[in-house]
Amino acid sequence: MYPYGATVGRDGQIAMTAADPAAVERSNSRDLLALLREGVTADKGALRAAAFVADLRMEGGDAIRVELEHSEGAAIVVLLPYNRSRLRKSVKLGDMRVQLGALGVWDTQRS
Repeated sequence: MYPYGATVGRDGQIAMTAADPAAVERSNSRDLLALLREGVTADKGALRAAAFVADLRMEGGDAIRVELEHSEGAAIVVLLPYNRSRLRKSVKLGDMRVQLGALGVWDTQRS
């Protein structure tokens, strides 16, 4: 799964966003996330909130990571571990974890 995102505009409009895998040399998730963040950061004046979603390896397994940021300075990270059974074609979800995140889009140190 390629990373993707979602934004909420100042007017409340919700939009999905993604980076073009052809825009980076090797189409790895880290580079695509960086490109996605650059695009959202460029539009931050018109946005209220942003989320970035990526599939990653965590503690020997797979997990979905969702980074959420709000223009008023809040940031959290949600991690949801999962295991896929190829034989049964099913997914078993682990325990969700939530922790404080770091601002990227609305980081006043970077602006």
